[in-house]
Amino acid sequence: MNSCIKILESLNSNGISNKEARIVFNEDLTMRIETNGLSLYEGDSLVRPPLVVLTRIHSGCMSFDFHVTLLIHLELMGVIVCNPSKCVVSCTNKVLHLAELALHNIPLATTLSYSSKSLDMVNTKLVEKELKSPVIVKSVHGNRGNKVFLLPQADMMEEMKGILNHDVPYLFQHYVKESHGRDMRVIVINNECVFAMIRSSNTNSVKANLSQGGTGEIVTGKYPDAEALAIRISKILKMDLAGVDLLFSDEHGYVCCEVNNCPAFTLALNLVATKIAQMLISKLPVNAVSTPKSENKLLTLNAPIASSTPLSVTDLLTSTPTGTDCCSPYEQQKCASCELDISLLTTSFDETKI
Repeated sequence: MNSCIKILESLNSNGISNKEARIVFNEDLTMRIETNGLSLYEGDSLVRPPLVVLTRIHSGCMSFDFHVTLLIHLELMGVIVCNPSKCVVSCTNKVLHLAELALHNIPLATTLSYSSKSLDMVNTKLVEKELKSPVIVKSVHGNRGNKVFLLPQADMMEEMKGILNHDVPYLFQHYVKESHGRDMRVIVINNECVFAMIRSSNTNSVKANLSQGGTGEIVTGKYPDAEALAIRISKILKMDLAGVDLLFSDEHGYVCCEVNNCPAFTLALNLVATKIAQMLISKLPVNAVSTPKSENKLLTLNAPIASSTPLSVTDLLTSTPTGTDCCSPYEQQKCASCELDISLLTTSFDETKI
């Protein structure tokens, strides 16, 4: 939640008022689908969609049926979603984005996964043969270092079948020994590297995540080859905002471990929030930031709707919003009469980790 607030502050500093941008919780939104098109409710009010949405829902609680469906609904209504729903789906499932990167010859830690719903059917003998022990095991939906562990022998999965939560598949990844407990997180925004840090474990753990007790050393600009690789990865996946995790490799220099759609940036909160704000503003149509709102015909969220008759998509695209001067501070914004250009979409579930 702190990152969303900081991004709002940066938007304010760049001339976007609290009437034009605020935090929206996905739980407050209801999608409407009818013969004439699509529309959206916030609470009990039919609202016009924002021009741009930034999604701050991490992969640990991202659900296709709940969150991604909403993102696609917004895109079909003409909203610019950052990152696009395709990117969110790809980054939520590690196998998907690793497969796409493999098609572009990005150096990767060799990965095996499966489609069986039962751990009993996982071919651990094949994993042992192809990857050799020890192997890294991860949930395809894991985040913040959760559900990641180093398995001394692949056949030990047999002993863990009664322990592991198997709501989604796991992947098995080649153990890059030289990068044990150490990796590089590179944040790329609009195809520009804005931040890089080396993360190190304070224990003998293979995980270097700060959320797991690791430490971070800011190294922006010191490893140009790593930054160039991260930018290339972001371009391949067509991401507006990416947290690229790289492992140090004797063979390749760096290999891609995984890519995050909703990276944390605690160590560079002001810098990254400013860059995100600038990226969001760059997505706005020129007239949305250069013309007074009273003269604009904008797609806006939470503009008051006088008619009790539900609006269709055609109405939403042609209606002139009518805002007022009232607006509460963004920390407690639930103002239903704001002309919204930018929405920061997050979830009230586990929001402290965003």
